[in-house]
Amino acid sequence: MIRWLKQREMKTSSRSLEKWILETESEKKKYPMSVSYHKPMDILGLKQDIVKNFQRKINERNHDKAKWMIEENLERVSVCPICGSSTQSSDAIMNLTTTRYVCCRQCQHVYLLKRLTRDALERYFKSDLNVNCMYADPAIAQKRIEEVAKPKLNWAIDQYKSRYGEAPESILDIGSGTGHFVKAAREYGITTNGIEINESSIKDCKRLFGFDLFNTNFYESDLDLTQYDLITFWGVLGLVYSPADMLLKAFDCLKHRGKGMVIASVPKWNSFGTSVQNIHTDTIIRHMNVLGHIHIYSESSLATAFVNAGFSPCGAWYYGMDIYEFLMQLSYISNTPSLLEKTAQHINPLQMTIDHAGLSDEIALAGTI
Repeated sequence: MIRWLKQREMKTSSRSLEKWILETESEKKKYPMSVSYHKPMDILGLKQDIVKNFQRKINERNHDKAKWMIEENLERVSVCPICGSSTQSSDAIMNLTTTRYVCCRQCQHVYLLKRLTRDALERYFKSDLNVNCMYADPAIAQKRIEEVAKPKLNWAIDQYKSRYGEAPESILDIGSGTGHFVKAAREYGITTNGIEINESSIKDCKRLFGFDLFNTNFYESDLDLTQYDLITFWGVLGLVYSPADMLLKAFDCLKHRGKGMVIASVPKWNSFGTSVQNIHTDTIIRHMNVLGHIHIYSESSLATAFVNAGFSPCGAWYYGMDIYEFLMQLSYISNTPSLLEKTAQHINPLQMTIDHAGLSDEIALAGTI
């Protein structure tokens, strides 16, 4: 038995104090949590290529799905990737053309019933040039640092300081993409390195920022990765074959430090954005994208993954792009291309309401060793 409960203040503010309570057959444990909400940003400025070329992006994703989601690349999942419960103890919650998302009744983790094999998944992420092109645009590189990477860095530092009284001296970022977060952390003065398996992203990082990322698989790496205070997985644990193994590897790296912390941001199932995409499954290019997010988390499943790996949850951050997703889909089905531009000023205020309600399509969790 796994059951998570919350105790929280009944007030609305940018930060709240909660207790997340884990009940199992053998124990009941409370985790004090510092919870933050919302991350404002100029979403149209960051997503201008997608906004202008949404149909092309849909076609590209559909082409990729037709290419990769074929029988020889797929395998059926037999147990929940987080708690190990049999897939027979799960419920189908979103049916798609070649597969479906199911929800584990034990830990509430959402995952694909049929997904890419470990080998196919690694080959896909080494070749996904659609993602590379979006993040490697030099025209918006600095904007991504300011509006995406730095808010994440500031939250991470705040979490670390609140637990250990000082900023981390070193950070290892897993799945660094083109290196925006690593760049932001280095500018702050923190010794930071990143790991990335996509060679195009590594080259783009070198071109954009002038430094190299480690070209290795974190889980299988034989590099000495025990010298870091903080390990971050920004958007990575929704993509990997075994998130449990990744967190166990992180714990193994951090346990040698007296002040170790892990942070992971993941797509969240219980969100407004999920509801929007459940209506229009043929036009999904983010969030519930079967080639990217083979795992969609609940607070319960993410906290369970942390605890199972040896971490104690200590902070959470709710933020997302649900309103952007809603307006993009509405613009598309109503054939109103100008809708986003006309409503742009309302995106952040509306998203803030979604985030405070805990219905954001992304959540970040911090945990100590």
